[in-house]
This record gives sequence, structure tokens and C-alpha cells, in this order.
Amino acid sequence: MKRPSLIALVALTIHAAAQSPTLTIPPAKDAKDDKPAVTQAEAQTAKSYDIGELQHIGSTLDGKLIKIKFSAREPQLTKQPDGSVKGQVSNTFAHRDRSFFTTSENRTWARESGFVEVVVPKDGVEWFTKVPSVSAGTAKTSVVYARVVAEPNSVTGAFHLDLLGREAVTDLHGVHFTW
Repeated sequence: MKRPSLIALVALTIHAAAQSPTLTIPPAKDAKDDKPAVTQAEAQTAKSYDIGELQHIGSTLDGKLIKIKFSAREPQLTKQPDGSVKGQVSNTFAHRDRSFFTTSENRTWARESGFVEVVVPKDGVEWFTKVPSVSAGTAKTSVVYARVVAEPNSVTGAFHLDLLGREAVTDLHGVHFTW
């Protein structure tokens, strides 16, 4: 019996795939944590949110890749067994004395203030601990890629962010994040 050539096998596979509309190719997995890899299109179109905006809609974005803007971290960090840390990010101006603000500035403060729970992976802990805490009073804004994770069985819409990195880098292996 004669074996089919490699070209014939490839042509047969392409023909079968074209005939089968239900054929799906699973997304590539990130080798480090077995989560679906981020596509270049997803990284390029990730929407930026500030803390106040995200607090109101975060749980509706479950699984989405976003960019979170914040200016400080809360000083309390909880180290996890895998080397990651849990903490909170916030806007430092949310903690300032507002007695001298105008009514318009108070509305802006109310919209933009607050905090969000985050999980920082082991490779991002060094960078994250250098982000000034709210007591430092800095106003420098950081923007970080994150994946929104809705808390299971939450009736209050609780969620947290898995921080991924400050920059999305594309190479032959796909998209990865750097700190």
C-alpha cells in the first residue's frame, strides 16, 4: 500500500477543516500558568480604566484584559505561598483633605477615588513594592495590564485584578508582559 505524501495530508487536513464549520482550535496556553495566552489584538485593544470607574463595572468585565490606572498602593501586602502578593491599588488624591475643593472638584474626587484589590505575580513583586504607598502622597500615575477576575458566588459583585505587567511585548512566541 502506497503512503500518502506530506503535501497530500496537508491538503486533506485543510479540505476537512474547510468542510467542518464546527472545527475549533483552542487558544494557546501560557506555559507558566496554564491560562489562555493573550493575543496581540487583545493587548492592543485593552481599554484603560481608572479606579473609580472600575469599581462600578469591574465584575461585569470578568475575564477581560484591561489597563488599570492608579497612583499608589496600600502599604499592607499579603504574601501568598506561590510568591505572589495580594494588595490594593488606589489614587493618592483620594486620601487628601478635600475641605478646600470646589463642588466640581468634589464630584471629580468622588468619581475617581477608591481602591481595587490586586494579585501581583512573583515576577512583579519587586516592581510593585517600589510603587509608593498612599502615605507617600505621590501623584505619579502607573498603568498596568490586568485580567479582571470576578469572585465566584459573590452577590455584591466583588472582583479583583490579576496584574500582568507594565508593557505588552510581542515576539515569535506571542504576547508576554514585562515589569
